Amino acid sequence: MKPVAAVLVLAASLAVGWFVYRNSVSRMEAKSTASSPPSLAVQVMKVQRRRMEERVDLVGSLQANATVTIRAKTTGYVTRLPFDVGDRVKAGQLLVELDTTRHQELVSRAEAALKVSKAQLRAQETRRSQAIKERDRQNLLAKSRVSTAEQQEAAAASLSIAEAEFDLEQARVDQAESDLLRSQLSLEETRVIAPMDGFVASRLVDSGDLADPAKDLLQIVDLSKVRTVVHVVEKDYEKIQQGNGQTATVRVDAFPKETFRGVVVRKAPVLDPQTRTAAVQIEIPNPRLLLKPGMHARVSIVYSVHNDAEVIPLASLVEHGEKPALYVVEGNPPTTVLHEVQTGLNDGEMIEIISGLDDDDRVVTLGTRLIQHGQKVTPVEVPSQALVHANAAGHGAE
Repeated sequence: MKPVAAVLVLAASLAVGWFVYRNSVSRMEAKSTASSPPSLAVQVMKVQRRRMEERVDLVGSLQANATVTIRAKTTGYVTRLPFDVGDRVKAGQLLVELDTTRHQELVSRAEAALKVSKAQLRAQETRRSQAIKERDRQNLLAKSRVSTAEQQEAAAASLSIAEAEFDLEQARVDQAESDLLRSQLSLEETRVIAPMDGFVASRLVDSGDLADPAKDLLQIVDLSKVRTVVHVVEKDYEKIQQGNGQTATVRVDAFPKETFRGVVVRKAPVLDPQTRTAAVQIEIPNPRLLLKPGMHARVSIVYSVHNDAEVIPLASLVEHGEKPALYVVEGNPPTTVLHEVQTGLNDGEMIEIISGLDDDDRVVTLGTRLIQHGQKVTPVEVPSQALVHANAAGHGAE
């Protein structure tokens, strides 16, 4: 009986030991599982292709395309002002009319003087004709030896005097015509005409005021186009090119949802030695007349364009030493891999990747500060359009 009892005791001991071992292993596995943290979820997206523009952002103040100050050419009292501030005018329309009484009197006198001069000219023309006939008659009589030499000389002298008096009267007629023309011009100068299309920016006189050539009457502005002058720093100077269609985007506070396009038309040939900046003039079409002189303008001049650039969100970049880098999710299980890249254009929201990525790479766009190279992650892919809209909304909120 003793051997049998020993076997039973040994079997029972082995069973208890096996139970304790399995229980310990299960607890250790459960503990290990509980202590392993879940993989970090990160937002990823594939490389996009889009148009990229490199630009410089500046500020300026809008100015009218042309501003004309209206003055009278003659002195007189203002009798008529058809337009007021804000009114639209066309070239050739009457802006100011002055009192014409004195000028009309001068015209009447000049007309009368011209009539007298013309009458005297006709009388002198008759005398000259008679002198010519007398000279011809004396020459004919001389052939018949009836006329004497003294008579012929007297006829010739009378003709010379008649012709001189005729020339004198002709000069008087020319002088009278000139006086009349000058008087008529003075009369026309009492009507001040608009030299161009535009709007009345200011009116500085009222009816009854005395106008003279030294006094401003009105100011007309042309708003079909506006312009602004901005100042670029030395490092951006060579990037600005005039005359080759370089464009600029203009925004104003009055129309926050509107974007206006302008063209660089002038660039100063020198830089200001104190500010190290150069003046750049931008011309902006204004067909709807929304832009007004004096508005504060935020200007972005585009100086480089890539039409099919590979881009990612700027926030995806991380620093790897002195070089830019990106985290790319690869493999199964998904693991982060740090890629050094070469970047290009940067518009403040997206950045161009020149090299270092493939089209199918999934780039980490959110969570880059919480991961490291070789870390297992759970990638959450976001459609590129959704990311662009989110970035645009965030940019607008700023």
